[in-house]
Amino acid sequence: FALNDQETNRGDLATWANEQTIREIYLKAFEYAVKAGATGMMSAFNRMGNTWSGANYPLLTQVLRNEWGFDGLVVTDWVNGFMKADLMIRAGGDLWLARGNASTLSINSADCTPTHVAAIRRAAKSIIYTVVNSNAMNRLGDRYSGEFYTGNTYAVELGAKNKGDSVTFDAASKIYKGYEYVLYGAPEGLTIDKTSGAISGTISQNAVSGDYSMVVSLRDESGFIGQSVKLNLRVNGGLTYTGLESATVTAGTFSSVDVSSSLNGADVSYEVSGGTLPAGMALTADGKIVGVPSAEGSSKVEITASSDGQADLVKEVTITVAKAGTLTFAAGSLAEATIGTAYTAAAGTATGADNVIYSATGLPAGLTMAADGTISGTPEESGTFTVKVSAWAEGFDTATAELTLTVKAEATTPPDPGETPDPGVTPDPDDGDEKNGGCSSALEAGFVVPVSLALAGVVAIVALRKRNTK
Repeated sequence: FALNDQETNRGDLATWANEQTIREIYLKAFEYAVKAGATGMMSAFNRMGNTWSGANYPLLTQVLRNEWGFDGLVVTDWVNGFMKADLMIRAGGDLWLARGNASTLSINSADCTPTHVAAIRRAAKSIIYTVVNSNAMNRLGDRYSGEFYTGNTYAVELGAKNKGDSVTFDAASKIYKGYEYVLYGAPEGLTIDKTSGAISGTISQNAVSGDYSMVVSLRDESGFIGQSVKLNLRVNGGLTYTGLESATVTAGTFSSVDVSSSLNGADVSYEVSGGTLPAGMALTADGKIVGVPSAEGSSKVEITASSDGQADLVKEVTITVAKAGTLTFAAGSLAEATIGTAYTAAAGTATGADNVIYSATGLPAGLTMAADGTISGTPEESGTFTVKVSAWAEGFDTATAELTLTVKAEATTPPDPGETPDPGVTPDPDDGDEKNGGCSSALEAGFVVPVSLALAGVVAIVALRKRNTK
């Protein structure tokens, strides 16, 4: 508690996050547990920012105790050199999960301030509160399991059974009455009477072989009360094949074929012991043949499953690689677009499959294609573009089509022929008439612009020409 993001190198881990992220993601599960009545909490090994979680006053006191109303016990997650007991207890922690050493654990009496004393008293109260409100103090400790366990054993051994054998066990409590019995982790074929606690049944031939740790729990109308009995049972029979004996996959499409075997409570390893896997596929450590098959055809392959202390199980599996389906892509025509104007158009429709996904290359800047084949956006460049559109669906070959898209330059508004001249402007009757001192827009033949002159505009050139005339 809290923000313990990783176990690797956790002694040097500092997790940074803002308050909203911490509250909405990292603290929410703890908050639910506290408000449901939890009385135990373990502070994290890591730092939140630059403060060790176990010495974080805002976390352990302001949020956990003051805001959520937690009255229970907070224990540290082991101990490291950067952890200090005096900081821990003043921040709201209660118990130290290790002996520590002089540099981390001890608080000199000379340094023991009133704040330390108050914190120690609060910690003692939290510890006592947690103990007196525990299941053990409420006579709900291990009394149910104690009815079945003997000595230092912590399970009831039911021995080894074969598939098809019957199993019976009376899990009824002599102490707790009126509770419902619930059975977890049993092999197929065994059930429990929820009223009487009697376990019975015949182990199914389909049951997975191996070791079972079954648990019988007591539950009242409000939920489980923390009482349970563990029952150990071995089902003989070795490894059981649980995968597929044959499968059909599609060329060019990622596929996964389960070829696993099971042995309850044990690790299983796999290898290809015969035949050849389809090109593009491989066997994983968890008993699956995965990959993108590249060629059509049928392959028979032997998979050997192994587990310590058990005979190997060899299974032949047939994998057929089928040809990918064909899409028919009827490309549509694209309407003209204009720079700076919003544009939307459909690239066309591919038929032959559902859930077709479209993509495109060659679109002008400003336009994109959505997965449904819609082209949209505002074009930023003009010209004629060849757009290559691809249509793809799971299990089908990709279909393509080329479309032409023309983007026009930005439209201009022509002058209105019926526009009335501005009454505030008086035309010069001599404009354009050289005889009356006006200027012509044409340069005379043989006129040379001085090298040092920059051609700034027609008006400047014409005025200069008049000054250089005869």
